[in-house]
Amino acid sequence: MTARTEEELAQTLWWWRRTRFLLSPEHHFYPARFEWRSWCDGLEQTAFEYELVRRVCKTRQLAPFIDLDCWLQSSLQTSLCPARKKFTVIDRVESIWQWQPGEKPTRIDDGNATPYGLSEVDADGWRLNLEVTDNQLLEHLRISKLPTEAEINAQHLGQISAEQFWEILKARKQNAPSKRQFLAWINRQRAAQGITPPRSLHGQRNRAVSWRWIELLDIAKFKIKRRFKDTDSERQTKRRARVMALKLLPKYLKVLDFLENLPNRPKEKLRPKPLMVPED
Repeated sequence: MTARTEEELAQTLWWWRRTRFLLSPEHHFYPARFEWRSWCDGLEQTAFEYELVRRVCKTRQLAPFIDLDCWLQSSLQTSLCPARKKFTVIDRVESIWQWQPGEKPTRIDDGNATPYGLSEVDADGWRLNLEVTDNQLLEHLRISKLPTEAEINAQHLGQISAEQFWEILKARKQNAPSKRQFLAWINRQRAAQGITPPRSLHGQRNRAVSWRWIELLDIAKFKIKRRFKDTDSERQTKRRARVMALKLLPKYLKVLDFLENLPNRPKEKLRPKPLMVPED
């Protein structure tokens, strides 16, 4: 591939500039709640690191992340991205634990009990991890105000009008608890279970992924002519990007080899996750 300008790279190589997560909420292909949850909970980070590794890998030809089948995308996220959010769907079967403050949890058979370390079921049927930080839990509150997949499909199919769609979202936001009310609900349950909220930022990523790291590497690779010279900040960013890519390379290649040779890998490749806006 040859490119002469940044605009050409953006239209051909930089797929992250055309994802559905950049759309406005009223767009037909705006991501649903579960898609936002996956994207924020590590899929974007995994895609970013994978694309960074592609830029320095010399031993094999790696396909773009958006072209990987859905099973491989999800498996890479599960294997390589730390679980920073740890949202937990309600478990209605086994794996229920009895707890008392200061005592070791023990397994019980009562399906109505609240599992240790998890909250009561919220309005959307989620139990939240009480041992993560307040900021992580507030992210769940933000995502809960987004439209559901069923609502997006209904609006797309004309079952509800755009005005009705926005009225539904407006009502949901009005009925949602405030940040103060939400955290008060969380802290009451933490106190009941004897859980102290974490203060350390270890293992968390509170900054957004900076795709510009990869873009600067591509600009240098394709020798794109720019009106102004690189700044000191951009040169430092490129160095950091290369160092990070070389550090991640052996880990990603090892996991890719392992996943691709698993005997239970699906024989038929599943289509990639719907990250991109469909072309007209």
